[in-house]
Amino acid sequence: MSAIADLNQKLKLALIVCASLMLNAFFLVILRLHEKSYDAYTHMFFSAHYAKSWWNPWNPKWYGGFDQTSYPPLCHQTIALFSFWFGVENAYILVQLLAVGILTLGIYRFSLIWVPEETARFATLLSIFLTSVAQCIYQFGQLPTIFSLGFLLNAAPFVLHWIREGRFRQLFMALLHVSLVMTSHHLTFLLGAMFFLGPVIFKSILDTSHADQNKRKVIVRAFFFIGLSGLLFVLLLYPFFYYLTHYAVTQREIPHVTRGNYFANLNSFLTFFLIPNSFLLPLIPFIAVGPSFKGRPLLVCFWAILFLLGLGGGATPVPKLLFGEMFYTLTFDRFCLWATVLTLPLLATAFFRPPLEALRLFIVLTAIAAYLIVLYGISAAKFQPNPINLTRLVDFLNQKDYRNYRYLTLGFGSQMSRLGFLTDAPTIDGNYHTARMITELRESGLESLDNAKYFPQGLQVMAEILKRAETFHLRFIFSNDPFYNDFLIQQGWRVSKTFKDGLKIWTTDGISPLMAAEMTEHAPVTFTFKHLLWGSYPVLYVLFALGLIGIPKPSNHKEISSCTKDFSSRLS
Repeated sequence: MSAIADLNQKLKLALIVCASLMLNAFFLVILRLHEKSYDAYTHMFFSAHYAKSWWNPWNPKWYGGFDQTSYPPLCHQTIALFSFWFGVENAYILVQLLAVGILTLGIYRFSLIWVPEETARFATLLSIFLTSVAQCIYQFGQLPTIFSLGFLLNAAPFVLHWIREGRFRQLFMALLHVSLVMTSHHLTFLLGAMFFLGPVIFKSILDTSHADQNKRKVIVRAFFFIGLSGLLFVLLLYPFFYYLTHYAVTQREIPHVTRGNYFANLNSFLTFFLIPNSFLLPLIPFIAVGPSFKGRPLLVCFWAILFLLGLGGGATPVPKLLFGEMFYTLTFDRFCLWATVLTLPLLATAFFRPPLEALRLFIVLTAIAAYLIVLYGISAAKFQPNPINLTRLVDFLNQKDYRNYRYLTLGFGSQMSRLGFLTDAPTIDGNYHTARMITELRESGLESLDNAKYFPQGLQVMAEILKRAETFHLRFIFSNDPFYNDFLIQQGWRVSKTFKDGLKIWTTDGISPLMAAEMTEHAPVTFTFKHLLWGSYPVLYVLFALGLIGIPKPSNHKEISSCTKDFSSRLS
C-alpha cells in the first residue's frame, strides 16, 4: 500500500513539473516571447561563440574583442552543445525549458525541508505562476539566473543530509550542485547561497540539541561544507578571477532603474515591484499567521531581508549599507525574484489549516489570472524595436570586401546581439558592457552606443567615437531610428542604402580594413590551463549523472525534514 501511495505522490509532482514545462513551452515555442526580452540574444551570442571556438574564450566580434571568461560559461556552453543539433536559437529554448524544470523541482525539494509533502506540492504548484519568474524569462531574458537558481534550490536537501548525518555521498552531491551554480552565474552563488543555503545550514545546527554529543560534529561539517564551497568557487572560476585581476578595468557607473526608488516612479513601481510580486502581495500578511514549525522564524528573517533588497536600491538604506561600493554594480531585480521564491513555503503553510484551507483553489485561480495578465502585458508592451529583417544585413556584411570592417547599429535594441551571432563581421559596440576595454566606452556611462539617445551624454560620446572611425576601422552604421539622421549628417556620414522599412546603411570614406593581427590584438597567445578548465565545465554533468545513483528516494522526506511530524500534529 505504501508503494502505491509513494507512486501516487510521485505522479502528482510529475504532473506539476509537466504543467510548468508545457505552459512555458507555449510561450517559448509558439509565442516566442523571449525574443522580445533584453538579454536572450546576448546569451545566444555567447553560446554561438563557444559552438564555433570552444576552447578559445576570446571573442573578436564586440568592443574590438573581449574575453568571455568575464562571464561564467556553463549555461552558454550547454546551449552551444545543443546547438550542434538544433541551432543556437532552438537550443536556447530547450535549455530554458530545462532550467524551468530544474527550478520547479528545486522549489519542491527546498520546500520539503520546511513543510510536509502535500504543503510542498502546493508551494510548487504556486511556483508555476510566479510572475517574477515569468518576467525574468520573457522580459529580462536572464536565463543563467533561472538556470543557476534551480541548481541552488536542489542543493539544499543534500546540504542538510551532509550536515546532519555526515554521509559523503550527500557532500559530493551538495558540492556538485553548488559547482553547477557557480559555473552558471557567480552572483547566484555569491549572494543567493546565503539566502537559500544559509537558513538550511542554520536549521541543521539549531535542530541539534545542545546536550547532543554530535553538536560539535554538526558544526564542523557545516563549516567544512562552507570552506569546500569557497575553495571550489576560487578554483573553478579561476579564469574568471584571472580576468578580473588582469583585464577588468574601472568603468563609469551606468545608471540602472533598480538602484533608485521604485515608489517615486510609476513605471519602475509597476515593472520592478507590482508585476514580480503580483498575487503574492495581498498574501504577505498570512506569513505571520501560518502554523509554527522549526526554523520558521529563521526563514522569515531571510525572506524579510530579501524583500527589503527587492524594493530597490533607493527605497531603503539597507542595500547601500549591506553592499558598499558593490551597490553601484548590482541590479536589484534578482532579490525580488529570490524573495518571491522564498515566500512559497511560508505562504503555503497558512492555507493548510482552517479557515484558510478552503481558499486554496481561489489562491491558485488568482495566481493563474495574475500570471496570464502579466504575460499578456509583456507580449503587448513595446520595450524593444519592431523585429528587423537581419538577413539582408548579414548578406551585406558577409561580402568579401566588407567583412573586415567594423559596423555600428543604432536603434536595434537586443537585435544587435542577434546580428552579432548571425554574421562574422565585428562591431565596435556590444551588449555586455562589463567586458569592454575601449576607453571612450568605459568612461561614457552608456549601456551601449545602440541606445545612446536615452543618455544625456549619448550623442557626445558617439561623436567622439565617430571622429576616430579610422582608428576603430568603423565603416558602416545601420540605423533603425530616424532620430540619428541629422546627427550622422553633421558627423560627415552619408546614406549608402535605404530599405523600404526605413532602415538605412550609412558609410564614410577613408576607412582602412582590419588586419588579421588587429582582430586578436589582446587575445591570449597560447593555449593554457585556464582555457582547458574553462572548456571542461560540461564534465560536471557527467559527474552529476553518476552521482544520481543512490540518492535517497523522495518518499524518505522525513529524513529531510525533522519538523514534518510536529507540523502535522499542529494542523490536527
